[in-house]
Amino acid sequence: MAKAAANPDFIIDNRFIRNTEGQKTYGGFYSKDDIRAIIAYAEAHFIEVIPEIDMPGHMSAAIRAYPYLSGTGTTGWGKEFSYPLCPCKNEVMNFSFRVWDEIASLFPSSYVHIGSDEVEKDTWDSSGDCRLFMKEHSLTDLKEIQNYFVKQVQWHLEAKGKKVIAWDDVIEGKVDSNLVMMYWRDWVKDSPIRCALNGNKIILTPWSPFYISGEHTEGTFRDLYEYDPQTHFPAEVLNKVMGLQSCVWTEEIPSEARFEYLVFPRLQALSEVCWSKGRDWNGFKQRLEPHLNRMDSEKIHYRKPDLTR
Repeated sequence: MAKAAANPDFIIDNRFIRNTEGQKTYGGFYSKDDIRAIIAYAEAHFIEVIPEIDMPGHMSAAIRAYPYLSGTGTTGWGKEFSYPLCPCKNEVMNFSFRVWDEIASLFPSSYVHIGSDEVEKDTWDSSGDCRLFMKEHSLTDLKEIQNYFVKQVQWHLEAKGKKVIAWDDVIEGKVDSNLVMMYWRDWVKDSPIRCALNGNKIILTPWSPFYISGEHTEGTFRDLYEYDPQTHFPAEVLNKVMGLQSCVWTEEIPSEARFEYLVFPRLQALSEVCWSKGRDWNGFKQRLEPHLNRMDSEKIHYRKPDLTR
């Protein structure tokens, strides 16, 4: 509320306030028809929508609805992250497959993203199901449970003709070389070369300066524009790079105005990083001006960039 009082960007849109049994709650969902409309609109503008369902971590909403999905029978929070799914139970694997069956049939994209980042494994360590699972599968490390989960979901989706993406966290274990790795953990310096030497293709989305969800994004606007993979990675990694991606997470973005403020015109800078050879800061500043003018005319609530640095 304090943020909303100080900045109207943080006022929650009334469209997403629901009154349920006298309680006001914030939230919403997409129907299948909504998804189809989004996909059709994107396709008409030459954009492919690639779905991500992050598993086995980041599944608190599903566990809250179906408590059997976790190793404890509850949702909860570990040292850093929420309780994950428990892949050691057949019914959990079957649930995961059913979710992806529905997503794969809904999205025509050739790629899907299964997440698999930030998986805190303490609930697996204390689970009798997981101890039995590890014994039956001759596993010696909790990481191997995650490897098992990733491979099973990957193979299930590949059988449906999909190509599978995961966050680079999974390179900490043994993964299939067909898996596309999305490198975000820029503090784990050897992750890209490990992915490359394992034969995995790579999408670069390093935390800095490619995460643009917050007010104080690391690095300046110019840092993003002048990002050059050639100066960060050896040839073995560059030969595996498919492209680059910027990330926006909406936990603290309650309005479209706030979203526009964070995304534009960083999106214009990112486009040149991805699609242009070389960097020309002065030339980019000139090319940016008509973009800003158009956004003004469209009443897009962009953040005015500092072009002096």
